[in-house]
Amino acid sequence: MNRLGLDLDRFCDDKLGEAAEQLFGKIQTGDKPPVGRTQIYGLRQIAEQGPSKVKEFAEKQGERAERRRSKGALEEKEFWRKISEFLGPEKKGTLTLEELIKQFLMPAAEALEVGAGSPEQGATTGSRPTAHQKTMLEQLKKEVIPLFFRRFCVHYCHVFRNQLFESAKRGGN
Repeated sequence: MNRLGLDLDRFCDDKLGEAAEQLFGKIQTGDKPPVGRTQIYGLRQIAEQGPSKVKEFAEKQGERAERRRSKGALEEKEFWRKISEFLGPEKKGTLTLEELIKQFLMPAAEALEVGAGSPEQGATTGSRPTAHQKTMLEQLKKEVIPLFFRRFCVHYCHVFRNQLFESAKRGGN
């Protein structure tokens, strides 16, 4: 249970698992991993320690890949762009973490607050979110980002385990 009283297990198993596989499917361009083990561990660590910094981390890694212009840098840049896109604001036709949270967690969180006797802060005027809903969304993001990237990174390392292991033996990332 998280601070808001939501059981995130089902959400993580169902929706975050599907999202991790969809995102992974978009970035997998072949048998070679687009980024090395060290960067994946860094991504997971940033997600755990500073969930709000993951998007910035992904953007900086993408810029570094672009500057290198080496073989594989294009795939690496694309990897980080897709991570950043997934964390960005909702875009039509693109799966984002924000969209998943709004669709599956916000209604439950608002219902719990209303049921607990708080005023109906979930009610909006038109389609514009209230300040309370924005705060709730940011809080949920802080709780969900580490969960998502823990799962994503494990999936990534599992799929590319042989290549990452070989690279580590040669002294690479």
